[in-house]
Amino acid sequence: MSGMAQGQSKSVYIDRVTSWLTTVATSNLDVKSSDLKTILPDGCKILSMKITNLDGRAVTATVPAGSGLILVESQSSVGAQNEPLTRVNYAPLSRFPSIKMEIPDLIARNIDTDSTSVILFNVGIGLAATNQRVMVRFHYKIAI
Repeated sequence: MSGMAQGQSKSVYIDRVTSWLTTVATSNLDVKSSDLKTILPDGCKILSMKITNLDGRAVTATVPAGSGLILVESQSSVGAQNEPLTRVNYAPLSRFPSIKMEIPDLIARNIDTDSTSVILFNVGIGLAATNQRVMVRFHYKIAI
């Protein structure tokens, strides 16, 4: 569908890319929107992410059923309707394992960086791994 809704002015959006380097202390890390308060502006939509393990040979990314990344009709009933989506990547010693996730603009949800309850995604580095650096590259859109 193209065009504007009647009686509304058109918003101007800009695309930005930023990276976040964090250390995963145990085998996995739940990332909430409040964790990204200093990285992403409030109200932005995350359109894609590239998650790379800089120290290990494995990386896992899970988007839970009630993720704050995607618009849903009701947060309370989403767990019964959807299953978590998990992807894993292993790499040989000479490469960094990475996972790329893309979210279509029409279903991307605006991020509330003050929220501490909604999990956006989970990053795993392996069962026995500890203290590995993970870089997440965010491509996001924000209205100006």
